[in-house]
Amino acid sequence: MGEKGCLQAGGQQPAQQRTQRGAPAAEGVPANEGDDQDDPAHDSDAPEHMRQLLQVAAQIYAAQPAARPSCKGNCFSDHTAVAGLSLAMVGGSNGAACTSAHSNFTLSGSEEGKDCGACPDGNRQIAAHEPDSVMKLVTELQAIISYVHDKPALQQCGASFVRDRLRTLLVKSASEAQSAIAAEDSKFSTALAAKVPGAAQRSIDALPDDVVRHMLGMLDGESLSAAQATCRRWRRFVSHAALWKSLCVANWRALDTDAALWRMLCRTAAPEILENFDSRWQLGYPLIAKLASWRVRLQKTGRFICNLVAHQVSGRPLVGGSMPETLVVERRFNVLHLETFVLPESAVLYYEPATIADEAGFEEFIEYLTKRTRAGLALDEQRRFIFIPPCEYASANLDYDGSALLGIVQTAYPPLVA
Repeated sequence: MGEKGCLQAGGQQPAQQRTQRGAPAAEGVPANEGDDQDDPAHDSDAPEHMRQLLQVAAQIYAAQPAARPSCKGNCFSDHTAVAGLSLAMVGGSNGAACTSAHSNFTLSGSEEGKDCGACPDGNRQIAAHEPDSVMKLVTELQAIISYVHDKPALQQCGASFVRDRLRTLLVKSASEAQSAIAAEDSKFSTALAAKVPGAAQRSIDALPDDVVRHMLGMLDGESLSAAQATCRRWRRFVSHAALWKSLCVANWRALDTDAALWRMLCRTAAPEILENFDSRWQLGYPLIAKLASWRVRLQKTGRFICNLVAHQVSGRPLVGGSMPETLVVERRFNVLHLETFVLPESAVLYYEPATIADEAGFEEFIEYLTKRTRAGLALDEQRRFIFIPPCEYASANLDYDGSALLGIVQTAYPPLVA
């Protein structure tokens, strides 16, 4: 469409021509990548309005020292703000008319070489011709502004071609910048290899075994699982039981000393662990990591006993996903009544002392219940917490024949008989 073809008598372009014809491509500027046939020829969609919006963006850009182009850093992400602002403005904001001359957009080179303060890397100066430089992007924006400025006949046409060119410019600039950064990284690696003998062969594979083990020992379980897929050497290191044992014992100390606990955990949920007991730490970690645990304060009426860590072993999740901060054992009843009081699918807990300092009080409480063949009982508004010492019920019904304290939590329950 020629410049004259855009205007009819009276200075207006027919709507049919405006919606069906694309704008001409300027030299050095990407052609329109798709005509927007739905754009009405109103003022806010006209190229003149677009040119004014771009000039407003340029003025904002020039007024902010942190956004000046001649800086030392990798500023692609920081200094495309002017293009992003222009694109956002054409996307829906009418904006304010700009009366400044087109020449106001020209940026001075007198600031060249100074650090703008906004760049993440103040050590590398980017030349104006480089794909990742602000001046290259600004120059291409100026080409779009100049094109609209020099074509008065386009001022009454739809602005879809301007939007398309802005989008194309941003995509092209991002692609060229990434390519330039990759090329520079490659050049740096080549230069390093030339200056430092053996640099090309220096990699994590050259680290001593002890160093690799130390590094792997700082990872969590999920990261360790990913690391073992890296190479055969790392798989061999990750297979060491000590790594997985440290992760398991960090949250559940009794796993290191109570073999009966492993049988209770795995007999139903993961019997393959019992069949490969030497590999229990690595095989058991996924099971152990997903089990909930809470720290609680255990008391008798008026007397502190110890701090506990309660680990849920099986059963329904606790209501609200939590336990009270303090459990007060108010009543005790004969362990023979457990068969009647404990409901199916109740939550089963395994208690252990929270610290070494709590061990004496913990053992004393277990001994107190065992000698009296009693189970302890604590209540809150909705739940019943039963403390079960080592007994026949624990062995027959909970698959636990060790010496630790177990617990039952249930929300609905039959009445107790003393």
